[in-house]
Amino acid sequence: MSLESVDEQLIDQLVMSDESVISSIGTITKSVLAADRLTEFKAAVERYSNKRQEELADICGQKYKIFFKALAWQRDFQSELEGLKGRIEELQLTLSESCEQRLAKRMNRLELLQVQLNLQKCMSACRNSLKAFNLAQMASLHIMDRKFEDAIRQLDALGRQLRSIEDFSFSRQLSTLSLCVCMCVSY
Repeated sequence: MSLESVDEQLIDQLVMSDESVISSIGTITKSVLAADRLTEFKAAVERYSNKRQEELADICGQKYKIFFKALAWQRDFQSELEGLKGRIEELQLTLSESCEQRLAKRMNRLELLQVQLNLQKCMSACRNSLKAFNLAQMASLHIMDRKFEDAIRQLDALGRQLRSIEDFSFSRQLSTLSLCVCMCVSY
């Protein structure tokens, strides 16, 4: 066994000893002094100390690099989050505008359907009104021809027809007129 390895063993024993450092240092110092190796032991302690400092520096350097990588990742992640936040806000705005446009289109379509329904009702009312006018004209012709029974039948049909178009003012006027005619004819 070389003397350097003996010194290293002594240093390891000193550092790793479970006993108190004071009790270990005494026996180690006696051994070193007895062998007249104080200068060599001092150099071995210095090498050991330098080796441990280099190991600490390496570990700190690695941890420092890991820390800065994590810091850079966090900064990148934060900027990506900001970008996503902006994109989400844009999408919300776009979605809101799209929904407003769809709502406006649907409202417009509902209005058009309402107009279409009103036109269909108007056309139906016009057909019913035309039938009522035809019945009134027939009743008028029967009255002129003095065919009062036929006139009364036409006026009854006219009354039924007028119920389907009661909402119009001319319907009320025709209804009143047909009642008057019926009363006159029945006398």
